[in-house]
Amino acid sequence: MNKSKNLLSIILFMMTLLLLAGCNVESRALWQVRHSPNPEKRMQAVKKLGEIGNEEAVSALIKALDDKDVRVSITSMEELSDLEVKAIDDLLGALEHQSTEVRRRAIQALGRMYGEVFRLIYEHKRFDLLSGKEAYVDRVGVGLIEKLADADYCIRKAACDLLIKWSRWWKPDSTAAQPLIRAYAAVASESFTQSPPVIVDPMSEAVYRTPHDRRRARYRVIIDLMMETADPRLVPSLIDALANEDFTVSDLATSALGRIGGDEAVKALISMLDDTGSHHHYTATQALANIGDSAAIERLIEALDDEDVFIRQYAASALDDVDDRRAVDALIKALDDESCQVRGAAVFSLGVIRDDRVLPALVEALDDDSAHVRASAAYFLGVTGDARAFKPLRRAMYDDSSIVQESAIRALGRLGDGRAFQPLISISTLSHRKPGMRIAAAGALGELGDPRAVPYLERLLADEYLEVRHAAANALWKITGRSYEVSEEGARTFPNVCSH
Repeated sequence: MNKSKNLLSIILFMMTLLLLAGCNVESRALWQVRHSPNPEKRMQAVKKLGEIGNEEAVSALIKALDDKDVRVSITSMEELSDLEVKAIDDLLGALEHQSTEVRRRAIQALGRMYGEVFRLIYEHKRFDLLSGKEAYVDRVGVGLIEKLADADYCIRKAACDLLIKWSRWWKPDSTAAQPLIRAYAAVASESFTQSPPVIVDPMSEAVYRTPHDRRRARYRVIIDLMMETADPRLVPSLIDALANEDFTVSDLATSALGRIGGDEAVKALISMLDDTGSHHHYTATQALANIGDSAAIERLIEALDDEDVFIRQYAASALDDVDDRRAVDALIKALDDESCQVRGAAVFSLGVIRDDRVLPALVEALDDDSAHVRASAAYFLGVTGDARAFKPLRRAMYDDSSIVQESAIRALGRLGDGRAFQPLISISTLSHRKPGMRIAAAGALGELGDPRAVPYLERLLADEYLEVRHAAANALWKITGRSYEVSEEGARTFPNVCSH
């Protein structure tokens, strides 16, 4: 009997020692993470806390993400990344707990666990830490979306705040579609007969001063996530959101429809374009162009003849990336529009389209009444790389407007035609009175890469303006591969390089 008592005492004593040893290990690790001046010791302590994995250890690991030594931060992130899988099911389960306080604390824990981890992953390009865990991240994101429809406004606010932060990094997949539809329906059906108390959280990404502000914030995050999800099932909700009183919400919904596409989306966007009272004509034209089907393109072409000059301009801008011969013909016709804004938008769109009919149209635009339209035409003629643009651009070098002259000079450099050398050295001399022209010519000579330009550019290293000297040095480096020192002695500077 005495032997049994003695054995039991020994076992209890050993267990106590082991427990105390464990506590000492944890306490020592916690102290080292928080106070040790040695980063190596902090790293070892972080690894030890990862092995312990209790609530206090996790809390310390989260704080260690902000360690001044990046190695400690990364190690903390790695340990948390391993621990998150163990904790995720419990936290997701807690989101459904009947206690509001439990649900709120679960959201807080998720925010602490993922917020800093995401930031460090993207800042330090450690995307490998997300490998194989995307499903866990998506599960948490979907769980937070579900909480946007929670019965308690504090939970809705907490979920909204966290999703606003998450939207910088997290891109939901199709599993988020149905939860987003439910969340949207819940927000849309809210009434304000009984207003919850106002809480202003200075640390919050979104400050909610009224129930309407809180609802607008949730609308915005829902529509933003819908746009990223881009699931066709979301179209009815997005069409409904087009009538939202918040401009940001309805504008996001317009863009989202353009990303998703489909017949219903096109019909809704065309209706927006037909609505003279709509404030989303620009976004609607861009959305239709993004969809790019026959009905969308046809409506954009029709919009080039609209009575509203802004709609004509928006339509011309939207057709810049449309692979449709009808669009090219319509844009060439728009070069005769009475508005220089429409003509300028048409030049820009034609300039990025690869079509044989574009170059003659741009050459013709060099005679436009507007200097800005002529300058744009010169720019895009240089982009074509077509030798037929050389003579029109050389002529444009002597335009009445200095902005056209400068655009033509730069375009000749981009064109890469050796015939541009002689016209350019006549411009890039110390005798030219406009420094902007000398800068443009130096840049163009650098693009041409002709060694004959070296002595002319070396002269510009003594130009009265520092900006001209730097342009010459950069051009010389492109031609010779050598770095030229730029002296600031006696140089003047001007805040805005402007030749006109």
